[in-house]
Amino acid sequence: MIIFDHIFKTGGTTLLGSIIPSALVNQKFIVLPGYISQNNEQIKKIQEMSLEEKKKIIFIGGHNAGRLANAFPNACFITIVRNPFERCISAYLHFKYHDDAIKKLNQLGKKLPKFKEFIANDFCGKEYAEFCSLHGIPALNIVTGK
Repeated sequence: MIIFDHIFKTGGTTLLGSIIPSALVNQKFIVLPGYISQNNEQIKKIQEMSLEEKKKIIFIGGHNAGRLANAFPNACFITIVRNPFERCISAYLHFKYHDDAIKKLNQLGKKLPKFKEFIANDFCGKEYAEFCSLHGIPALNIVTGK
């Protein structure tokens, strides 16, 4: 059993959307939804599965997958990391050009701030989803000069 904990803006969507489905044809795997409410619901369902159901799964991946550690104590946990500054740029461009992020901005009645403010004010973590926070990474210091 492998559990992939997808860190926001590190290439996990490619792994989960292309590589895993191609590699695990005819095998039981679960890709957690990205939206936080649906993500929480799916994690809860997985945690409540019977031992027999859990044994059939060979891979689970997505944001917050690390929360499944107690449900799968013998699983191998993996993740992908990325240069922190490139990750910040990718997050900013995600908000600038991706439909889901633009829709969220419109729902909030907000405009995308300049890059430095986007990072300094933790726009991802505060306005989008807590697991998307870019704070606590070295790029924050590089971008803000703090």
